[in-house]
Amino acid sequence: MSRANATIHTKTMVPALALCAAALLCAACGQKREEEPIKPEDTVFGDQLQQIDRAKEAAAEAENRMQDLNSQLDQAEGAAPREPDSEETSGN
Repeated sequence: MSRANATIHTKTMVPALALCAAALLCAACGQKREEEPIKPEDTVFGDQLQQIDRAKEAAAEAENRMQDLNSQLDQAEGAAPREPDSEETSGN
């Protein structure tokens, strides 16, 4: 490379490199913003998640209702109250 070409090459590269360095410094010093995590309800799965929650609530209500009915039956029969998770094994 001739001395003239090296001078021209250096004259064009230095400002370009300085501009890139300045851009990188500005980007690195930029203000970091705290992004809030996306709530599942705000996504395309929101309806499905709500449906699952409603199904869990309905299952819990059914379980509570079954326990209430079992305790009423036990009281009517004069038997000892059943454990909430035990099932009748006498084969009625």
